[in-house]
Amino acid sequence: MALPRIHDPTSRSYKEIKHAAIAVGVGALPGVLHAGVLFFDIRGKHEVMLLHLGMHHALRCEEPTGYHWVELSIIPERARLIARLCRKIEQRYPDGKLKYALSYTGGAFAADGAYLTESGRGLTCVTFVLAVFAGQGVSLIQSDAWPVRDEDKKAQLAIVALIESEMKKNQAGLEGAELEAARKEDHEHLEAVRKEVGCARFRAEEVAAAGASPSTPADFTYSSSQGVIVKKMLLKAS
Repeated sequence: MALPRIHDPTSRSYKEIKHAAIAVGVGALPGVLHAGVLFFDIRGKHEVMLLHLGMHHALRCEEPTGYHWVELSIIPERARLIARLCRKIEQRYPDGKLKYALSYTGGAFAADGAYLTESGRGLTCVTFVLAVFAGQGVSLIQSDAWPVRDEDKKAQLAIVALIESEMKKNQAGLEGAELEAARKEDHEHLEAVRKEVGCARFRAEEVAAAGASPSTPADFTYSSSQGVIVKKMLLKAS
């Protein structure tokens, strides 16, 4: 069963996106989907770009390939402001150094592109999407009512391992005091993220389903049930 507002780019081109959309596709971990924000970029040669948090210190803005896109139900003006915010975020983090962490406490991106949070350590690919939309006053889901699910611990532990691997790659070209400082910072961040394992996890397919819903914020029951359909559809297409 296909959802009417979630499109395969082979049949509905990215050029049909009105200002902004949610991207969802197969991720780096088996059976785990990845999410980002598609936005109309007036500056580059590509009309639509994908802004997403690939991993720790790996915020990327690139041409989208292979991602399904979610046609948003929000008003066009709001979508236009989200696209503008995406450009600000890209400019704010030109080196891509946005931290990756598991727990989301409702942070949002400010108008200048800075990530603002009182207690969060970072974002996942999915909570990055939530924070972008929250920056323009759009709550995609009822995040404070999201349950903790035991089955999410396996994925969270795998993500911690990926963060550690990414940190080692980033340290490879460093030497001396710079290397020692990076090791200290990375160790402290990784240990803090380990303590977040077991927190509520927001899945890409659920946020995609919420973005396609007639109204937001979508509740857990709707997002999780429709998310199952989204995941089956994407894994079948991959």
